[in-house]
Amino acid sequence: MHFSFGDESEFEQYILGFKPAKHLKESLWKHTLGHLKQFNLEHPTDAYCVESIYRRMESVSPFTCSYCGSQEFRREFGARKGRCAKCNKPKNFTAQSEFFNGMKAPRAYCGMLYLLEKGCFFNAHQVASELKISRGSSWELQREIDMAIDHAITLGEVSNLDSALFRDLYMRRSSVTPAYEDACSEQEAMEKLANQNVGADAAGTSSQADFDPLTNSYHFSDFEPYSDSFESNSPAENVLPLTPSRSDGADHSEIAPDHLTELQKKLYAAIGPEPVSFDTLFEIMNVDLSELLSALTMLELDELIVGLAGQKFQRQKATPGNALVVSKASSDVSSRLHPPGLNPYISSAESEQLDALAISFRAFIRVLSQGISRKYIQLYFARFCFLLLSKNETNPFSLFGACFEFGEVSRIQVKIFVSALKIKFASAIFCV
Repeated sequence: MHFSFGDESEFEQYILGFKPAKHLKESLWKHTLGHLKQFNLEHPTDAYCVESIYRRMESVSPFTCSYCGSQEFRREFGARKGRCAKCNKPKNFTAQSEFFNGMKAPRAYCGMLYLLEKGCFFNAHQVASELKISRGSSWELQREIDMAIDHAITLGEVSNLDSALFRDLYMRRSSVTPAYEDACSEQEAMEKLANQNVGADAAGTSSQADFDPLTNSYHFSDFEPYSDSFESNSPAENVLPLTPSRSDGADHSEIAPDHLTELQKKLYAAIGPEPVSFDTLFEIMNVDLSELLSALTMLELDELIVGLAGQKFQRQKATPGNALVVSKASSDVSSRLHPPGLNPYISSAESEQLDALAISFRAFIRVLSQGISRKYIQLYFARFCFLLLSKNETNPFSLFGACFEFGEVSRIQVKIFVSALKIKFASAIFCV
């Protein structure tokens, strides 16, 4: 089972292994540039962008005069304000939605929504110059939209995935990454805080981090931060290897463990003590991309290999007294991904669905950037779910509607957001 993004789409071909990975990013960016060109033709000035947002807001919820109840107004093309045609009272139209109220860059709001609704794959810094905003503003706006999506898709029935499953994607440090530690250590820090919270609740004492169910995030009171700045999308600024610090030790035996599949054994043999790139493995193994990603995931969960920055892998090193300790969350994930029957609490059908979802999300992130911070994985997963739900022809997900109904998002709210250990997503994606 694989999650599709539409017939003959670039991403679907990537998931199914029809296209070489190294050509995908360039192809998807050309696709995005094509839609950007069309957007610029349809919206030559900011006035056209404001007008587009005005029309869409009116279709979601017709404007009504708060004084006389009339729905007829006088306004100029592209104006955010107008007057009631009956009582002549002023009306601020964008104020009808807290999300769009006071937007300083209507072109950026309109353009980013346009690209996402067209199914484009891009990161913040790629479209910043095209939308005429700074990289920081582009990144912040993308997180605001992701928060609106996350809020909307988790209103109904939700399922969960352990964030420990995606340790190999955590290559960017954030404001809650422990000081002087690599990006992946944030996962261990969160698990430690969760255990402390459980112990504190049992003892009736205050905990170190408070969970906010409205934002599905933790708020830290005395967590030692790495930096006060936002997570950066620049290629080299915050990217660090995932390899935990440890003393040098002997390599694993050249003989692969017996419980591995034939593909996993061949892949294990192809990865030595020196880093090898993902593209090299893709060429050597000569298998579908989805099979390769799945095999890499299993080897990482078994701690036989380790993921490095730049989509490289190498054989795991360990000493008897300094082996990497597997957390309970990681053990739960590992048992979930192993063949059916080993975990009595989950059916084989559910396991297949979760496996396919995890593989597709991992591929989604790898076409966007080198890696992400664990802090915002919930928001990245929300955007991934939106791309799936938007393909539902009978009941498509309304991105504009989600933003319209969402409240105002401040810079502080974006900064303090921290994903919980359990990633929430709409169960409806299994029906797409």
